[in-house]
Amino acid sequence: MSLSYAVLGAGAMGFRFGVLLQETAGVQVDFVDNWAPQVETIQQQGGVYVSRDHENRHLVPINIYSPEDYHGHPDVLIVFAKQMTLADLLARSEHFFDPKHQYVFTGMNGMGHVEKN
Repeated sequence: MSLSYAVLGAGAMGFRFGVLLQETAGVQVDFVDNWAPQVETIQQQGGVYVSRDHENRHLVPINIYSPEDYHGHPDVLIVFAKQMTLADLLARSEHFFDPKHQYVFTGMNGMGHVEKN
């Protein structure tokens, strides 16, 4: 049995972790982001472009959603939102949270997270 994942916060770090899970481990990864222009652009181009050290640039098909449009039931939530967007993203995503059956991992860094209760 493999776990399914949803990355909350589809920026550089969210994409890096999610795409690596998808490409190397072959697991189901969905991406959820609250910045509409980015979600729409990635949906229109059919995925996200990735490269390593500016080489081997290629389009990786991904599933990306706004919080309101996501209705999956991931086993693991991976949170990589910026501090200034975290509260909004979590509030808009709470309809798919299931604390009895999900794990949450966060790799967020930067200032301001501890101060925000």
